Amino acid sequence: MRIFANPNYNFIRWRWHALALSLAIVVTGAVTIAQRRGLALGIDFTGGTVMVLQFSQSTSEEPVRRALESVSKESVVQQFGAASDNRILIRLPQMTSAEQGAGLEADANRVQEALKAANIGSFEVVNKEIVGPVMGRDLQLKGIYATVLSLLGIMAYIAFRFRLSFGVGAIVASVHDILVTL
Repeated sequence: MRIFANPNYNFIRWRWHALALSLAIVVTGAVTIAQRRGLALGIDFTGGTVMVLQFSQSTSEEPVRRALESVSKESVVQQFGAASDNRILIRLPQMTSAEQGAGLEADANRVQEALKAANIGSFEVVNKEIVGPVMGRDLQLKGIYATVLSLLGIMAYIAFRFRLSFGVGAIVASVHDILVTL
């Protein structure tokens, strides 16, 4: 069974067009990152508080959001789990500058006080995770090291198995793909 009658395609003819398109995508990504002053990193990297609250009665996200406006304008409030569980997830960026046990705990306490003052209903804290920026920086560095070491491992294998130029080409293609997805 023949799928292609004439499998003679000139892919090389389009190499400069593909290179120009790839370069335009990479430059656009770099400009976007520069305009936003860096990547939008999550709480794991910048530090902050994640809390899961279980309310005694059904509570929507909007009253919780309104109650937390006095604490932080950047808080993320969303339903957590099944709707019948009455659980709400709250994510806050780190608001205190010093990384001390009492300072990190203060954000979580302010959330609880704001919700009690708003009189939304009774709740209990099911889960509370507090991540400091030092831990986030450590995670970020470990991720960068792991990525660089894996790329070097790929290059070494391809260089050993085939040629060094193929390994360098594979790494350049991998870095290109990473930059395009950012």
